Formats: sequence, structure tokens, C-alpha cells
Amino acid sequence: MGSKRLKAIALRGDGEIPLSDKERFNQAARRTLIRTQQDFAVQVIKATGTSGAMDYFDMLGSVPARYWTQGAFEGVANLNGGVIAETVATGHKGCWGCAVQCGFEVESPDGPYPVPKTDGPEYETLCALGTQLLIGDLGAVCYFDLLCDSLGLDTISTGGAIGFAFWLYNNGHITASDTDGLALSWGDPAPVVTLIRKIAARDGFGDVLAEGSLAMERRYGVPGMAVQVNGLEAAMHDPRGLSGMALVYLTSPRGACHNKSDFYLVEAGHSFPEFDIASEDHLQEAGKAPAVARHQNYRTLVDSSGCCQFVNAPLSELPELFSAAWGEVVSLDELYIAGERIFNLKRILNLKLGMNPRQSEVFPRLWTQPLGEGGTGGFVPDWEGMLREYYAYRQWDWDTGRPCPDKLTALGLQDIADHLWGKGH
Repeated sequence: MGSKRLKAIALRGDGEIPLSDKERFNQAARRTLIRTQQDFAVQVIKATGTSGAMDYFDMLGSVPARYWTQGAFEGVANLNGGVIAETVATGHKGCWGCAVQCGFEVESPDGPYPVPKTDGPEYETLCALGTQLLIGDLGAVCYFDLLCDSLGLDTISTGGAIGFAFWLYNNGHITASDTDGLALSWGDPAPVVTLIRKIAARDGFGDVLAEGSLAMERRYGVPGMAVQVNGLEAAMHDPRGLSGMALVYLTSPRGACHNKSDFYLVEAGHSFPEFDIASEDHLQEAGKAPAVARHQNYRTLVDSSGCCQFVNAPLSELPELFSAAWGEVVSLDELYIAGERIFNLKRILNLKLGMNPRQSEVFPRLWTQPLGEGGTGGFVPDWEGMLREYYAYRQWDWDTGRPCPDKLTALGLQDIADHLWGKGH
């Protein structure tokens, strides 16, 4: 969309979505709603939002600080969901029609960064524009979030680019002559406000940041130092604290994204026994790849269905929901395979568009450096060993990144196998 200078697509209509058996579907939907509302994890996220687990993730060492170079930051205590609920929250917000409403409505009229009643910052924003910049001022982060929302900027990539700029400045790779005279001091909110506005207007140094971290890395001659994969700035879950996220970032169809598998929640104790998805050790390396791959398959199904990632529809109800909507019987195993098929198709599309996995599926250099303080205990995951295990489980060819012919055939994609590998393979 950005390459087409397209900001949004708006749709309006008054038709109904056709369902094969509306009453049967509604009965399954009502059972799903009751069960999710009774789920303790759902009750927690409704009360404290996506940042409710901030302190726990900080204990595990997965909350990034000072652009991925600091293992602990005391300002985390000011940015968690409990503090938001007790201070600036005025109500709850959420997606249309959601009975949970896990987002906050906030208001912070006082101080240098006044915020009118508006949507509050989520966990990712509180880290990307807070802990990553060593800013523990909740009011300031709420203001940054309001600016980004108003200007149509993604807070993860905006915070990632600004954080990288701070890192470049404080490590001597750029100076005030590059930043339009701005001093980028850790913990100072003032230049952040200016940079957000400059990015949106593509003004001066903001025009550089608007191109993203990978372009900045190349511009300033620091190969491998930007924390990104396939051009996308990483989400706020440090793989040195949650090893499974190493594979999530490296293999996501859209770069270092947490939404194609929120395996960080599995590392925190969520499990899906129906698909053998669980994690007993957040720093485990060997043997974790299969669980990550299965979770990606499941989440791809969830993405395609329109279900929420945070509030998981009971797996026992999914076949009934799909069957009632489609008018044909479908099993949970068939749904899982559909997710796997879609994930592999996304992989093939990326390869067709020129992705070179051996060049792009590489850990950023800052992630290879152990942190001396905080919950990681100096751990750095063996990302390449984990990646090789992942490829073996996926049945992907290591040299090319392609799904192997037998895997494609098993997924019902024989024609694509012939196209990728030639007839007869």
C-alpha cells in the first residue's frame, strides 16, 4: 500500500455475510463467547490490556531497552497495564463487536504532553516508544501513540527507526549535522515528538527515517546493526529472553513480525495440546522448532478466519463454526492442514518475488550480543541451529528455502511442486 501511496481502503455496505446454517453457527458462536469470557487469561487481558504481562516479560528478559542493548530498565514499572488502569485509563476500547474490549481509553490532560480522551498505547507501543528509548514517562508515551495514530504511522516501525537513530547517534555513527540539529539523548521525549512529525512529513532527517531501518543501515554503513528481518523492524519480544521468537522473526512471511505467531504467549504458559504446541522452557533451543512451526500453522488459520489472536476461540468449536458457515463437514485436522498450506503458499510467493533466505534470514548483530543484566542471564539462542531444525521439520530445502516436492504434494499443491522443481522433480 505504501508503494502505491495508499493510506487506507474504506468499504461500506448493507448486505449480510452468507452462512450455510445461520442458527447452527450462532449457537456455536454463543458457546464460544461463554467459554472465552470464563477464561482467566481473557479476564486478565480485559482488566489490564496487552501490557498486563509487561512485568512478567521483563522478568524473563524479553522486554527490550535502549534499542536492544540493555537487559533491564526501571522505567518498565511505570508502563505496565496495572499502572495504566490505575492512572490514565478512562475506559476500555476494542475491535468492533468484541465482547472483551482489551484496549484502554486514556486521558492525560496535564504535563508537557497533554493527551485528550483517546485510544491508549498497547504493549508494543509502550516498548517501541518507551523502554527502547529509556523513556518511562507514561504520559509522554501516550502522546507519542496519539501522534502516530493521528498521522497514520505504525508504532513498532516508527519506534524501531527512531530507536536505531538514537543508537547511531549515541555510538558516533551520525551527529547533529545528520539529525537536523537534534540531540538524541536516551530518555529525552522532546526529540521523539519532533522525529515522529518529521517522519510523517518526510522532512529532513525524517525522510531518512521514513525509509526504515534497513535503508538507514545501508546509508550509514553499519551492516547488520539494524534490528530487522527482511526489512521489517522487529516486534518487542527479545529472542534472548524467549528463544522461540528467534524462529518466529526469522521465518515470518512479512519479516520480524509477532502476529504470524505470538509464540511469546506459548513461552509464557499458553498451550494448544490438540496441536502439540507447548513450551516448558523459554530458553530451550533444540526441539523447539516443531512447536513454533505448528503454532505458525495454527495462527495462519486464525488469521484467515478472522478470529482474535488474544482471545482464542476454543479449538473444539472451530470445526463446528466452519462447518456451519460452509455447509460441509470439516475436521480440526483439515483446518490445521489448511493453515499449513497457506503458510507454505506465502513462503512460495515471497521466493517468487525474489527473497533470498540465506541472505535475509539472519540474526541482527545486536541480538548476538549477550546482555549482562536482566532476565536473559547472558543467553543468546543458537539461531542457526534452531533454523536448520525448523527447515528439517518444515521439509524446506536449506539452500533455496523452497518447500520440498513431497511436502507440497502432501499439501495438495502438486502443480506448484511441478512449477518449482520441474515435472518429475
